[in-house]
Amino acid sequence: MKSPTKSKLQLHLAFLERLEKIIQDIKGESREEKFAKKVFLRLYRKGAVDLDDYDLEDEEIE
Repeated sequence: MKSPTKSKLQLHLAFLERLEKIIQDIKGESREEKFAKKVFLRLYRKGAVDLDDYDLEDEEIE
């Protein structure tokens, strides 16, 4: 049995990464939303964001 070539493995990896993005989008949270949450939390931890300025009744902060 022949071993897969590097280009085939890269193609499979690209397919799996795309599939992961599609699944995340279906779940309702895109990469951009996750990134925005990370940035917001970093700013909050540094004291640059005051939570009193935001209506967070429907949102959860991890």
